[in-house]
Amino acid sequence: LNQVVRTEAVRACGLYKYDSPQLRLKLEELLTTDGPGLENLRISDAISLLRMTSWQHTKAHVAVYKMLHNEQALKSRIVALSTVGKELPELISDGYLAYLLHISPPGSSLLESAVRCCSGRRSTILLPQLVEKISDLSLQNLVVNALLTYEDTTVLVLAKTSIENAVSQIIEQASSHM
Repeated sequence: LNQVVRTEAVRACGLYKYDSPQLRLKLEELLTTDGPGLENLRISDAISLLRMTSWQHTKAHVAVYKMLHNEQALKSRIVALSTVGKELPELISDGYLAYLLHISPPGSSLLESAVRCCSGRRSTILLPQLVEKISDLSLQNLVVNALLTYEDTTVLVLAKTSIENAVSQIIEQASSHM
């Protein structure tokens, strides 16, 4: 419980953009805190520092991107992706999300977090990967929610192409078995 309260207090510092030398010093100290179970605290701390400094805190940017791209610490990566996706989605590029959608194993928490981050975006580079993931029953609702944020015609054109390709493959397979 103490860790949750601390994390929420740190997050509140950024939400209200209250900046004082003592507070900034404490947040900068927390930024370098490392250890298991501190992922939420560290990412919330980095986000608060970015908000307080009008996106000018270099060490906070580095901390966020280290956590997002750390392939050796999957939990840290997922926590960072989920938190940044909710709090500051503009820090995650559509290209990075397309990459995560492509490399994340089916059923993984990383894939689920990446799909969640796709909601509210409108970049068409994400559409093929999202449509591909719709057959995963565990992700269907998340994928549909993400697709609903796009223009209907854009999604329908892609869906039509996907359906035509699937039908062609079925016909091809059927004719090769005859």
